[in-house]
Amino acid sequence: MKKSLLCLVFTLFLLSASVVSARSYLGTNIPLSGGTLLPVDQQAVVLGFVYSKVSGSVRGCRDIMLSDTKVKEEKKDIEYDRRGREIGGTWTEEWTVNACGTNVIVPIVFTTKRNGAGYNIQQPQIK
Repeated sequence: MKKSLLCLVFTLFLLSASVVSARSYLGTNIPLSGGTLLPVDQQAVVLGFVYSKVSGSVRGCRDIMLSDTKVKEEKKDIEYDRRGREIGGTWTEEWTVNACGTNVIVPIVFTTKRNGAGYNIQQPQIK
């Protein structure tokens, strides 16, 4: 009985580790492709708001997928706490989203905060 219970627990542990490492949000793999500086634990949250902005710009499109991320302005005005942890700074990125065959560029201004990053999603630009 103990042996079979131990085998079951071990199997569940292996399965849970593989599920956690293969994360995605609406079909987009996390961590995001490209060059984003956004922490991995916040990428799905911001991606949801980006998809929302894009769907408002390209009406009637339900086929939306992130294709690239890149840093447009490197971090500046960086501040550190007494432990050396980053608590301030801003940077700008452009996330490219394919919406029904149309590339949509979404500029985002990020601000480092004590517990992650704040973000301000700008108006999407259809290319």
